[in-house]
Amino acid sequence: MENFNIKDYLNTHPLLLAPMAGYTDIGFRTLCRKYGAGIVFTEMVSVKAILHDSEKTKLLMETNQSEHPIALQLFGHDPKDFEEVLKLDLVKDFDIIDINMGCPAPKIVKNGEGSALLENISLAEEIIRTCVKNTTKPVSVKFRSGVSDENLVYINFAKMCERAGTSFITFHPRTRNQGYAGHSDWEKLKEVTKAVGIPVIASGDCLTYFNFKYLMEECGVSGVMIGRGAVGRPEIFEEIKCNKTIDLSLKEKIEQIKEHSALLLKNNAYTSVSMEMKKHILAYVKNLDNSTKLRIDICKLNTIDEMIKYLEDKT
Repeated sequence: MENFNIKDYLNTHPLLLAPMAGYTDIGFRTLCRKYGAGIVFTEMVSVKAILHDSEKTKLLMETNQSEHPIALQLFGHDPKDFEEVLKLDLVKDFDIIDINMGCPAPKIVKNGEGSALLENISLAEEIIRTCVKNTTKPVSVKFRSGVSDENLVYINFAKMCERAGTSFITFHPRTRNQGYAGHSDWEKLKEVTKAVGIPVIASGDCLTYFNFKYLMEECGVSGVMIGRGAVGRPEIFEEIKCNKTIDLSLKEKIEQIKEHSALLLKNNAYTSVSMEMKKHILAYVKNLDNSTKLRIDICKLNTIDEMIKYLEDKT
């Protein structure tokens, strides 16, 4: 999208799909856009893997025209790697460059990446400034409140992001040690929106229209990112946007599965798509009647065709 103004866009498109490893593939992102997600994010992508020309990583970066605007989420620890990646043609199709500085996964943290950067604000700032300098696209950062309740850095980190030139920030008000336990602390969002002048996106635990309304009106955020609540239910964006409940039938869920898998089949080998889709199909049927039995039986099947036929036989 040419001349993409993130502030103006968020005014009319405040719902975003979160980057989720293993879930926000091209098919799922496209479905979420169809149901009303204003911006979608790729799974987090390693800058090292991009520079090593990893085929698996290239698949994570596949896009189609109906996804725009789309953000490429990058992670790493070396500013030079980010600079080199931003010179590549691979990134030209993305509208936003997002930097992951909040992932709590131990293998990511061990490499000094993701939420490890909450403990190294000077390096985090260098990475952000490098990205801002080497792209004309909006640069955003996703981060957490700190490593632990005894080591909270979210206000200083948010101010640093603004100072370094980010166009917006996404704040998940949990600590690294919390992982995804408990509830995100929305009171901290109020502090961050008052501390910076750039748009703040809320991340964590928004599942209903009333959650969304509270975050926008009471916390003062410019947008809300939906993650785990959208897995298996891309229609959640329409539910929140229109303040209504959508209960899809098994037949309608099968149509979602077919659309999702067809998009993946355009980009991957059939076997890998079957493996990729199984976890999605398990999520799509999660809230249906007799879902436990459906999920147990689906786990025993190997191909997309087998899984779809099994479900169609149940309609």
